[in-house]
Amino acid sequence: MFNKGVEEDDWAYFFQFNSSPDKGFNFNLEYDDLGNNFRPKTGYVSRTDYRKINSWWGYRFRPTKFGLKSIGAGTSAYHTSNHSGITTYKAIFPEFNFNFVKNFWFNFGFGREENRPQIYQDGVLVWSDQVYTNDFYYLNFERSSHGFLDGGISFNFGETYIYKDEFTRTEPGTYRSFSLWAIVKPLVNLELETDVNHRSQYQNNFKDRIYNIWIIDNWIKYQITKDFFTRVFFESNLDSHQHQLNFLIGYNYFPGSYLYLAYNEQRDNSTGKFRLKERVLMLKANYLWSI
Repeated sequence: MFNKGVEEDDWAYFFQFNSSPDKGFNFNLEYDDLGNNFRPKTGYVSRTDYRKINSWWGYRFRPTKFGLKSIGAGTSAYHTSNHSGITTYKAIFPEFNFNFVKNFWFNFGFGREENRPQIYQDGVLVWSDQVYTNDFYYLNFERSSHGFLDGGISFNFGETYIYKDEFTRTEPGTYRSFSLWAIVKPLVNLELETDVNHRSQYQNNFKDRIYNIWIIDNWIKYQITKDFFTRVFFESNLDSHQHQLNFLIGYNYFPGSYLYLAYNEQRDNSTGKFRLKERVLMLKANYLWSI
């Protein structure tokens, strides 16, 4: 992909090769390359000027004991650099996966990463000379049956870096994160979902806490009829005291064509009262025209 009218550094490439049999050797290899002057006409990219190689290599076993459906063991490796040859990120970590009957599985892993942060110098975002070598660990449990109740829980902790002095420098730090999600389907056409996410960062090896963030997301999805549906989303950030409500009702008036009525509201309760910050009501229609 190229940008028309731009003479150099305007490319975007992506290649992927993978093999994922039900049993035996598995691998996935990806290469992603964006030039410094690449600007997409549609969509959004968070950054440019990078070369990225991601890979995963592993083996899947099919045991017949202890209620196991499969066991997987493998290693992931990542390497990212810019086109000047500066390595900005690399990591390697082994991972182990256990898949049981009744759609229950868990996995755990650990690894080491080298991360070069970006900082501000004279108001410009540049790559820091500091490179951090960090160890991390994670553990995940999940049940996904698409039945009455699904859910999961995950834990992550390790070393990281923290920003200081208005993002002009960094220092070593540590972090802990936790997430819990659950989906309940009391009716065929009704789905309730809750996600709870927590992350905290520390200095001095988990002794001095820098921040402690809790974010709670809730969804209600209700299919009124074959063509009418509603979606309600509510998010609370307990650290910044920000709350957001989204309500959507949709109508599928023609195959592939929809009419939407949406209401969005944002509130702040940092002072103890739910102060209204923004309220938006929108009507949107799209029509699928095929030739």
